[in-house]
Amino acid sequence: MTHKLALSTSRLQQYLDNYEKHNSQVSASDIAWHIDHCLRVTNGISKTLQNSNPSEYIPSSNFKRSLVLLIGMIPRGRAKAPSTVHAHETITRQNLESMFQKATDNIKMLHSLPFNAHFNHPYFGTLNLKQSIRFIEVHNNHHLKIIRDILK
Repeated sequence: MTHKLALSTSRLQQYLDNYEKHNSQVSASDIAWHIDHCLRVTNGISKTLQNSNPSEYIPSSNFKRSLVLLIGMIPRGRAKAPSTVHAHETITRQNLESMFQKATDNIKMLHSLPFNAHFNHPYFGTLNLKQSIRFIEVHNNHHLKIIRDILK
């Protein structure tokens, strides 16, 4: 279940040498920001899942969530990320490397969580473990596409 998530994180890490590159025609942010943001999302959701109470999970339906998770694509420019997943300090290579290690550890930890571990997404509502992992994969791939476009 977490193999694709580990793969998307590994792909992000491949762009670490280009972390200072920027292309304002593609994104207002540089590659470092996109990597940092993905790692903050991965680590933040992982911790929230770990700290959730599975007995409090209440399944719900959400058309937009179902569509995004099914097609595996987030349209560009549709949503604004919450400030909790934005860097408020200068992003350094050392910070990113440390965050990659935490993400690797967190992804491994996800295997041990119950199915009803959950995370409340600001647009998609409450996601269970499987949905949360899929969301992180789709989210990371969204930013990987932006990173590739920055480098074109």
